[in-house]
Amino acid sequence: MRGAPVVAYEKSREAAVDLGEMMDDLVAEVQDELVEERLRAAASQAEEVVEAGSRSGSVT
Repeated sequence: MRGAPVVAYEKSREAAVDLGEMMDDLVAEVQDELVEERLRAAASQAEEVVEAGSRSGSVT
């Protein structure tokens, strides 16, 4: 039978791996949200440029 310190080490190591995986998932999710927000902002800005151009009559 393994000693208590070895079992404690293995459990803490597993917990650290799980935490690392959760952090990786969280970072990936936040990065995806940032990309989506940037795309929405760019689309909104492009729409404003088109609207401003159509008001001035300079859209080709």
